[in-house]
Amino acid sequence: MSAFTLFEDKGSRQVDISAALRALRSVSTLSAPVYLQGISATAVAIYETAVGYNTRRQDATLLAERVVELTWAVCSSLEDEGQKIGQCGHFDHEIQHFLRTLEELARHLRKRSNKSRISVLLSGSRDRAYVRSLEEDLGRCLETLSLSTSMSNLRLSSSVTKNMELYHEEFERAMADAYEAQNQMYAEISPTDELCANISLGDLPPAPQVFFGRTSVVDDLVNQICVSEQSNVAILGAGGIGKTSVALSVLHHPIVVALFDQRRCFISCEASGNRDALLVTISQAIGLESSSSVEDIIRRLTHPNRPTLLVLDNLETPWEPLETRQEIENLLSTLSSSKNLSLLVTLRGAERPLGIKWTRPFLPPLPNLDMKSSQEIFVAISDVPEDDEYLPRLLQLLDCVPLAITLIANLAQHTSCDELFHRWKEERTGMLSRGFNDRDRRSSVDVSIQVSLRSERIIREPKALKVLQILSLLPDGVGLDDLPAMMRDPEGLHPVLSTLRQTSLIYEDRPSCRLKALSPIREYLQLQLPIDAEDLSAVQIYHFELAKTADVLKDKVKISTVHSQVGNISTVLIHSLKGDNPSIEAIETVLKIVNFSYMSSLSKELMTLAISAARRIGASKLEGDCIVANYVIDPEDIFLSKERLLRAITIFRELDGDQEIDLSIALALTYLGDCHRRLSYTNDAVACLSEAIEIYVKWGQHQRQVNAMRTIARAYEEKAQVQHAMSVITKALKLGQKHELPVATAHCYIRLGQIYTARCLYPSIEDCFKKAAELLEPIFGQTSVAYGMYLIYVGELYYTQGRLDQAEKASSQAYQIYLKLGRTDFMSDADWNLGRIFLQRGLLDKAMNRLQICLRRYRDLHWLHPQADCLLSISEIEFRRHNRDATFAHLMEARRCLKADKRTGFVTDAHAVLQIGNVYLSSGKLRAAENAFILACVIYRRCSHRVGVAEAIQKLGDVAFESDEMSCAKSCYYATLELIKHLGLRRNLSDCFMRLGDVLAREGGFREARTYYEKALSGYKMAECFFEMEECRERISALNADLLLT
Repeated sequence: MSAFTLFEDKGSRQVDISAALRALRSVSTLSAPVYLQGISATAVAIYETAVGYNTRRQDATLLAERVVELTWAVCSSLEDEGQKIGQCGHFDHEIQHFLRTLEELARHLRKRSNKSRISVLLSGSRDRAYVRSLEEDLGRCLETLSLSTSMSNLRLSSSVTKNMELYHEEFERAMADAYEAQNQMYAEISPTDELCANISLGDLPPAPQVFFGRTSVVDDLVNQICVSEQSNVAILGAGGIGKTSVALSVLHHPIVVALFDQRRCFISCEASGNRDALLVTISQAIGLESSSSVEDIIRRLTHPNRPTLLVLDNLETPWEPLETRQEIENLLSTLSSSKNLSLLVTLRGAERPLGIKWTRPFLPPLPNLDMKSSQEIFVAISDVPEDDEYLPRLLQLLDCVPLAITLIANLAQHTSCDELFHRWKEERTGMLSRGFNDRDRRSSVDVSIQVSLRSERIIREPKALKVLQILSLLPDGVGLDDLPAMMRDPEGLHPVLSTLRQTSLIYEDRPSCRLKALSPIREYLQLQLPIDAEDLSAVQIYHFELAKTADVLKDKVKISTVHSQVGNISTVLIHSLKGDNPSIEAIETVLKIVNFSYMSSLSKELMTLAISAARRIGASKLEGDCIVANYVIDPEDIFLSKERLLRAITIFRELDGDQEIDLSIALALTYLGDCHRRLSYTNDAVACLSEAIEIYVKWGQHQRQVNAMRTIARAYEEKAQVQHAMSVITKALKLGQKHELPVATAHCYIRLGQIYTARCLYPSIEDCFKKAAELLEPIFGQTSVAYGMYLIYVGELYYTQGRLDQAEKASSQAYQIYLKLGRTDFMSDADWNLGRIFLQRGLLDKAMNRLQICLRRYRDLHWLHPQADCLLSISEIEFRRHNRDATFAHLMEARRCLKADKRTGFVTDAHAVLQIGNVYLSSGKLRAAENAFILACVIYRRCSHRVGVAEAIQKLGDVAFESDEMSCAKSCYYATLELIKHLGLRRNLSDCFMRLGDVLAREGGFREARTYYEKALSGYKMAECFFEMEECRERISALNADLLLT
């Protein structure tokens, strides 16, 4: 058997390097054709040299392994074609070319291996450029050689087919013999012993395979059931919350199985409407006659020396009716008094049956799942990608209720999350069904909700349904003190709320202490049992009065109150505006809450309805005001927004002028100026905003004046006119403080922080952001758009400083805020931050997923500058993957976006030019790299971007280093260090230390170099710079090896 056959017998298509080496060594020494001996011996020599190569061991080893793979592929293909190839001069020439290329590569490695490890390590870019050309030469050789073996492969395929036909009949005969032997073995096994059959307590349903988020609950239940000799435990919760799944997980838990073994019994009580029916169900399940008594059942279930676990699932069916409740409780009491018999019951609601000594501490009713567990369930059922952007939004609509998640995940096997998300708006809970057995509560959310609503306790409390209908309009819930003000007849409210709690149709949200109903229940009631007009009127009056305080942006208490209920106000307004006769008061209320409405995921629908309603009733002024206000809600399409604002200004100017008309025009001009800013028309933006400011000053509208000034400052800052930006924002900040405008002042601090960011004044940046948070958090809490903006900016700051844990925490929190509010624009900003964080940690796939989603959103929004930011980060990933063509393509696309957005020559453009220089440097094109770094430095200097200037100077030092100009390189690195040493930028400082270590190592100062490398490694560790840490460790390892030799 030849060496080729020995290797191929491994049965694996993945080349095993060690096996390939053994085979190549055999080929080089056995009587193989001469040309195969030559290329095999050369490949082995390359590998052996690379293993001891004093350079980047990983790079050299990877190259050598690639050569071994290629050589083995050639030898494997040509073994049987030796004589034919030898007769063909053309193929002989190609094999000789292949051999010459291998020999050249071997000579290069031998030459470099004679130098010290650190010297070779630091001249890596020139080596890489030369080796790359040899790799390309090898590739061309292989393409030609592959043609020579194609016909041989066809002949081999024909031979294999014939052999398969011969072996197929033999295989079938062998299988038939095996089946016959198996059947004979089964026939010899004796029947199951009758005693074992008597022990069985019925078949158990399997444990749920898709089960997440309840581990702690299961552990608590197992502990209660297994610690004492006898336990009585109840699993409570709303319909569809996962009580049965928890019970089955407990039943199959290894500790429970070890303790109870076969003496575990599961009884579904769903079809048992009373005590007698339940007894029949239990008797049949455990193998007794249907007419068996309670005593018979207890004798069957209990054993003097072994414990038994009895699970009664859906016990609310026989227990809920008043006429059967007492007898069910008596039966439970009898069962629970039996020695060695433990009970585990599941009950819809939050109340336990009386007369039983339940094991303490009582477990609270099961809550809905957290987002992470909900995603795991959905992905396990549907196989939808975890990073699907519509997945978290879809789960949020369902309030993370397990049954709803399971049913919609089933639909997601053949329907996209995007389509399901939009279908929900029309079908609501009606789409949450398996499509069969419409009466099964486990297959339909609607049926599950109907079961709860038909509860006798609900039927006996007429006001229970009315309270539920009110709560169906209030996604933010309602305070216990506020609910009576929303009802026409609030008498006798406390027993009603008690009943709703007992049936788990409502719950108290602990952080806010507000009463809420789960999303599927709210949606079902709105669709199937909507509130009547008179009850709706009382709810509207309460919320219209509440919204009147929304204009007062000085009073922190009033702002906080409106903010906490903006979802409720929006839902009530939507119902009002959808009516046949929408009121002017409803439209005016929409305008009053415009500064809050963007905090609700319903805001876009609300504003669209308001514009339509104003147009229907012929209220031109209100229509124009709603069009202007819509810019706050839906600013994504700049050109459409500009068109709408101009139309609104036209409407206002056709009306008789007064203070209200003037202020409406001014607000439209403010937003129009922001459109010009976003389109990079700075002069037009300043002109519109200045005109608006004149009107605000005339009428004493300080809040709006501050906002307009802040937008002017942002326009200047984005065009690198930092001094102008500082002057305007300082005046705006003083004006906000003078007139005690907390929200406007907070936004000024955020903008000031952004201006400081452009100037790299990092200590001042963090101080500004903290002051903004101190103003915003007491008013809006940690769930508003404004607070989310603060988190995004803080996340960017922490990322720049190398504080990745804090950066990820802030960015993730911002993402969750915007997810809840349905703001995909701000979600993209948070995603971009997270993508860069994952990139710095070396999680390239995870980073690429985030950034691709982010880029897709920005393209949908037609936002060019953020697209460029995303493309720069993606290009860095491709650069880390050594995909230079893809890197360059992304960088060019980024610069095209910046040119279209009129931002060529600004900071982001400098970032792109700097990365282009990196590509040139890695390819050994030093002159092109130098030109790129000089251009980047000029742009950064013009924009007063201190850190950018420092990075460009450092890169010029890298060019000098590769050119062996050590004095120039050292000067560049020291200049960089001087620029950034007080800024607290861990990664940048570590870059300088590592480069200085490179210079000292090249000059022979190995011990001093190691000191710098260790300082760099310490900084990289704190900044979690994965790739830089690897490079630094490699340098230290090479230095240590050289020091040992000396």
